[in-house]
Amino acid sequence: MSEDSDWFSNDALFAEELRQGHAWARHVASKLRSEGLTVQQPRLEWRKTIDDRGRFASEEDLIILLPGGRFLLECKSRNLRFSDDPASYPYPTAFVDTVSGWDQKQEKPRAVVLVSQQTGNMLAISVRETTQDWTIAKRRDRVRGIPDSWYEVRKDQIRPFEDLTHYLVSQSTGVLDA
Repeated sequence: MSEDSDWFSNDALFAEELRQGHAWARHVASKLRSEGLTVQQPRLEWRKTIDDRGRFASEEDLIILLPGGRFLLECKSRNLRFSDDPASYPYPTAFVDTVSGWDQKQEKPRAVVLVSQQTGNMLAISVRETTQDWTIAKRRDRVRGIPDSWYEVRKDQIRPFEDLTHYLVSQSTGVLDA
């Protein structure tokens, strides 16, 4: 049995990671709602079988409803310590998503929110502003115990979460602060 199939068949770990990711996305949604934004979080759904996983390929973490349409957010929580200042991010690059996970999304998120599982602080990555600079890193996933390829962004391209909320609020109201 391959390492990948071990991960795919490890229902307990998969379920725990899914629940934890959903909870951290709810944390992000709560903050955005406190700014007056309309945020939808699809309900947590579990695959019926391992072969059912393809149905979740384009799963959306958070959907912000704006007058101009939907704004998709991807939420990535990690057991790292950082503040709301991008300079506090502990590595020179940040994972955006697995290459396979990102590439199979039909509608790409417009931003990725990094969440510290240690502090609850959040940082943001603008997909539009950074995609052309993404690199691919091949690393062993510490949680799943398998090798994988990840899209990464440079630390200097990470923005304060406040920049994202300011942008979304301005799109929601049509008013930009000077």
